[in-house]
Amino acid sequence: MTVYKIIFSLGCGFLVVVSSLLCVEYKFFKQETAQLIKVKSDYLHYVTVLKKQSLDTLSHRDMQEAEPQFLTVNREPAYLKKSALSFARQHNLERALRKFYQEDCVVSVESASMGSCVSTAKVAARKRIVRSGSKTPTRIDSLRKLQREPLFLWPLEKSEFWLSSPFGKRRKVDGSWGFHTGIDLAAPRGTPVKAAGPGIVVQAHYTAGYGNTIVIAHNHKFRTRYAHLDKMSVRVGQHIVQGEPIGKVGATGFVRKRRGGDGSHLHFEVYVYNKQVNPFYFLV
Repeated sequence: MTVYKIIFSLGCGFLVVVSSLLCVEYKFFKQETAQLIKVKSDYLHYVTVLKKQSLDTLSHRDMQEAEPQFLTVNREPAYLKKSALSFARQHNLERALRKFYQEDCVVSVESASMGSCVSTAKVAARKRIVRSGSKTPTRIDSLRKLQREPLFLWPLEKSEFWLSSPFGKRRKVDGSWGFHTGIDLAAPRGTPVKAAGPGIVVQAHYTAGYGNTIVIAHNHKFRTRYAHLDKMSVRVGQHIVQGEPIGKVGATGFVRKRRGGDGSHLHFEVYVYNKQVNPFYFLV
């Protein structure tokens, strides 16, 4: 019996020692966890403040001083021409774009239709034809065919976004090459999104990949898409005027973002006969 008592006493003593060690370890890890949570909270606060400061800085910084991958967009005609030519050189479109800018253009708006850009020289030529009383339909028809396509407004205010991804080829997450069918305008979540042109809403719901997305039909030829929205404020069948608020910037659907990043941006597409084209050719 004495042996059993000794063994029992040793066992109880061992359990007491182990329990004490476990309590000490528990208190230690509890303190470490609390410190890590505090550090994480401070870090998130720091990142939030730093991001806000970065956005404020980029919104007031000149295009040439900004980092190449995050460019502040300016709507001044001289800057847009320079930016378009730079983009064209990168995508072997310089000759076509230089021809596009060779002549000054004026915007004419006809009833129940969108604005069209027509060369001032062509407008003068048309007036001469009318004055001369020429009834040759072929020349008039040819002038009409030379009218440029409708022009769209930027769907975000220029001071509230930066261009994070242009139209064209780009690398996927796995490193392979893909094709970006629109342009990405990075902006804080909740930034107002405007209709690029007048039309009718033909889609306003969640779509795989695009997330919350709105599609506006401007006429039988042109449509625009606004994807990854946080909120949508229009419904299918609603008539929209140019510049009317239609939603808020978000990060719904499949969004590429860095670890810990927000990823909020507007994916904007222009369709011509249901085929995506470069929006830069139609934005003003």
